[in-house]
Amino acid sequence: MTFGRVVPNGLPFGVALFRVTTVAGGGTVKLSTGYLDAENDADSSIDIRRYTVSAGYEYPLSKRTYCYAIVGYQKDTYGRRDVDDADSIGVASGLVVQF
Repeated sequence: MTFGRVVPNGLPFGVALFRVTTVAGGGTVKLSTGYLDAENDADSSIDIRRYTVSAGYEYPLSKRTYCYAIVGYQKDTYGRRDVDDADSIGVASGLVVQF
């Protein structure tokens, strides 16, 4: 499914908020949330409402190296009974070395 045209009345409708803050110990916390209201390009009877929230943390190990961890949640609701809503959770972590 692709969702290209946004509603209401074909006007773009979506919002995202993002916050970055440094915490004690030198790490950085990143928080975001978002909302989208769109209509399916192929079938205009299917609307989607997407809610997202995520949180991440970066910790510097040196001037050029840091580790990170991220967790996110997304809920999609569709405007039809015959299409199931969808929930997803994503988790990631890693190490970044800049050369």
